[in-house]
Amino acid sequence: MGQIAIGLLLLTGCGSSSSDHQVSGDEARSEAELWGPPAYLVAMAQADSASQAASQERAKPVDPAAPTPAAHQPRVYGDDPALDDLWRQCEQGLGAACDQLFEQAPGGSDYEAFGLNCGNRPDILRCGPEMDAPPTPPAPPTLPPPAG
Repeated sequence: MGQIAIGLLLLTGCGSSSSDHQVSGDEARSEAELWGPPAYLVAMAQADSASQAASQERAKPVDPAAPTPAAHQPRVYGDDPALDDLWRQCEQGLGAACDQLFEQAPGGSDYEAFGLNCGNRPDILRCGPEMDAPPTPPAPPTLPPPAG
């Protein structure tokens, strides 16, 4: 019986009502930030929806009388020398180049996807800060205390 009473107290918040405690905007924001999706997942979802939109756009029939786009949008490696250079730097492990590639690439392009996942490094969440940080030096060896 004592376990049931303790369980009820935990479920009811020890008798407090919702009017006893007002949640401030800061607390609500903290809860949303704590339980909301990480920024990299939001960016990946946005890139995926842009990619899907681009696929749907490509699937539409082409009207030969329609005007052609004014500028060619680079989509894949080899389309743009500047983005290719960032791609190579990202591939070689320069995290800042991966971030720049993601920011400068057209939405839904292979360039954007390559920059987003830090040059096919799925274990890294934030390219620049994680890839470009100096390595952590090993801890110095501990010496035994002097005999004494």
